[in-house]
Amino acid sequence: MITKHFGERKSQADLADLWMNIRNFCKIFKEEVEEIFRKEHLQKTWLHLGNDEQQISHEIHRNGSKHEHRQVRELRFDFGRFDLDNGGVAVFTLDKKHNFWR
Repeated sequence: MITKHFGERKSQADLADLWMNIRNFCKIFKEEVEEIFRKEHLQKTWLHLGNDEQQISHEIHRNGSKHEHRQVRELRFDFGRFDLDNGGVAVFTLDKKHNFWR
């Protein structure tokens, strides 16, 4: 069983290796790695989507003054639940307190 062999692997590099490589090795490993992630890691998982580039726009007013607008788009999704009606798929929800357009 993979939890016997790989359950103690907790570093980010180890978790990435479990998910990206070991999980894809065979059906048994896939089921067991996904079980590890369901039990131990998904509840603490969030996804951050962001645009590191600032979008800058310039506005020139009738009185000749200039104003610069900068926007950075960032979205955060937190683990919400498992959708048992859809094969136990992990559902992430938009975290409104950490999302902003600035």
